[in-house]
Amino acid sequence: MLLLRRQGQLVKREEIRDQVWRENMFVDFDVALNTAVRKLREALNDSADTPKFLETLSGYRFLAPAHSSAFVTRTHMIHDGRPYAARVGQAE
Repeated sequence: MLLLRRQGQLVKREEIRDQVWRENMFVDFDVALNTAVRKLREALNDSADTPKFLETLSGYRFLAPAHSSAFVTRTHMIHDGRPYAARVGQAE
């Protein structure tokens, strides 16, 4: 949600860490964040080399507006791999 709220803006890795992980929580932050970003890219069918949604810089920037048709279609498919219309019994 942090990246969506700041759509188009660079969000530094340290800021993500400060927002997501509590100070007294001990995790391998780099591994956890890299895994989360990889899974997000997989779910959105995005690529680090040619990003449509998530750009990697010295942090991350969410490129597409959250209301764009490409983003809405991808996020509706995340649930079970079928388009939203198919899940609610409508024609695709």
